Amino acid sequence: MAKGTGKKKKFTLYNIFNPDRDGKGVPKSSYNPNAPRNLPLFFKMSWRNITNLFYLNILLIVGNFPVLIFLLGLSGNFNRTIPTASSLQYGVFYGLFKNMPLSPVSGALLGVYGIPTIKQIPTPITYVLLGMGALVLFTFGPIRAGTTYVMRNIVRGEPLFFWKDFTYAIKRNWKQAMALGIIDVLAFLLLTFDVIFFLANTGSFGTNMLFAAIVVIFLYYAMMRFYVYIMVVTFDLKIRKIIKNALIFALVNIKRNLAAIVGIIVLYLFTYYLMLVFFPLGIMVPFVILFSGSAFMGTYAAWPKIKELMIDPLEQDKPAVPEPEEEPIFRDDVSDE
Repeated sequence: MAKGTGKKKKFTLYNIFNPDRDGKGVPKSSYNPNAPRNLPLFFKMSWRNITNLFYLNILLIVGNFPVLIFLLGLSGNFNRTIPTASSLQYGVFYGLFKNMPLSPVSGALLGVYGIPTIKQIPTPITYVLLGMGALVLFTFGPIRAGTTYVMRNIVRGEPLFFWKDFTYAIKRNWKQAMALGIIDVLAFLLLTFDVIFFLANTGSFGTNMLFAAIVVIFLYYAMMRFYVYIMVVTFDLKIRKIIKNALIFALVNIKRNLAAIVGIIVLYLFTYYLMLVFFPLGIMVPFVILFSGSAFMGTYAAWPKIKELMIDPLEQDKPAVPEPEEEPIFRDDVSDE
């Protein structure tokens, strides 16, 4: 609009929070879509989209609200408390000495093992809250697909229509995203349990080797996850093909994948350090950037290789290397009629 030819749009709170409002557009100095996705460009993109990453972080938290309900049940606020002996052996000694004369030995044992403490007893409300946490199996995949679609567009250097992009990706992919989300959550919980279990039982050569093996498997699976949801929102592939291609990409793009893993670990360690040094500041990080920031690192690492091996060959009419098990249908920007 030329200067002086129209009125300035009135400022209202609705214009701030309206998801369908016009965006700022792409500045002339914006990054080239064909520029290499290197480390300097990553920080440039992250800084320019810091507000969008904050919104995505909120969506990842609020969209997976069952986790918050589970944590509420785990907090013990709805438990019933009763006084009891701190040692499990107290009942045994109490039964032995109940009908026997009290002696210095029995008195000492009952005194040592009978030190009182307060025990938390879960109530029906606690169990209901813990059970509702299982609903995350059905929310995680669709929410992750929607946020991944927005992140992918950021990495591609495209203009964003934040809310429309988010809801469009969920509406188009919710069935497949939900199925993969269930697999993802269960696999992540199982691998996390295995890591904790073998870490607590290290000591012998066999358990040390098992611990090392499960850590490698866990890291490889974490790298696979970078590709799963991008392929969900970008291609028309069966779940089996998506998982198989993710296994391939985790290996062929190992350098960028490991760089993203290191970045995610640094972000989590930094958050933990802030919590130790100044808890009020550290506890804010998960609600501001932690989850979207780590997901964005994975998307930034994964997209260039997906574009190179699955999109460019289709556009240039030549096979990809490694060639996917079936030819993917690139369905980006297809209208939803």
